Amino acid sequence: MPQLTERQRQCLEGFIARKTAKEIGRELGITHHAVEQHLKAARKKLGASDSLEAARLYAASTYTAVEPYYAASEVPAARADDASDRQPAQDRFLLRDVAADGPGPIQTLSAMQTLAAIGISGVGMIVILSLIVAVADGVALLAH
Repeated sequence: MPQLTERQRQCLEGFIARKTAKEIGRELGITHHAVEQHLKAARKKLGASDSLEAARLYAASTYTAVEPYYAASEVPAARADDASDRQPAQDRFLLRDVAADGPGPIQTLSAMQTLAAIGISGVGMIVILSLIVAVADGVALLAH
């Protein structure tokens, strides 16, 4: 692992924390242009093509997992007696990426449930916009 400067490490850690260059710059007391230059230098030293790859390489060399990558409760028990009898996809446990998001709630919506939620949200937005237009028309009628 190449030696990174303290600023390069701080900028990569900010990037890992999903902060923008402006947010990182404010915290470090430097401009966002300087943050971008530190990230560029870190990418070059790490041989990464982009900041995401540089952050992954840096994190892999710096952080160690305190718990196993997958919690034991998230891995379904394998049945040796009948390997062809698989659980249906909706009954399988979801695996949590501890390295990226940390411990927390696991997403439990299926793809269809997610699409339904998006559709309902869209209909709600259309209703709200229709109400705004109706109120604006009512105000315009009262003004005349």
